Amino acid sequence: MKLSPLGLSSVMLGPAVVTPVAKRAVTDADTFNYALTLEHLEATFYEQGLKNYSHEGFAQAGFPNPFYANLQQVASDEKMHEEFLQQALSAASANPVERCTYVFPSTDVKSFLTVASVLEEYS
Repeated sequence: MKLSPLGLSSVMLGPAVVTPVAKRAVTDADTFNYALTLEHLEATFYEQGLKNYSHEGFAQAGFPNPFYANLQQVASDEKMHEEFLQQALSAASANPVERCTYVFPSTDVKSFLTVASVLEEYS
């Protein structure tokens, strides 16, 4: 009698026993912490970008007024979202997730805006 490798493993191990994976309920705090994680990402991105690239840098890259001021407003909005979620989680006696350390692949104004478009599209 010739056994295939699969047949041999079945003989050696016996029949497979399948047990269901325990489901974990997703709580409101989980959902808000997920949203907070995204807000941390975006707030950090805009903070770093506005620190690294000046109004003059955007103007030299061909972006007219009030483009830089609009980015500052976006950065402020992301920070407000972040603070709101942190306060809401704390008020609900849940622990807000902390910011991570992020490294964004932008080396100039145009690559910064490329990353911004990806973040805004998928977050």
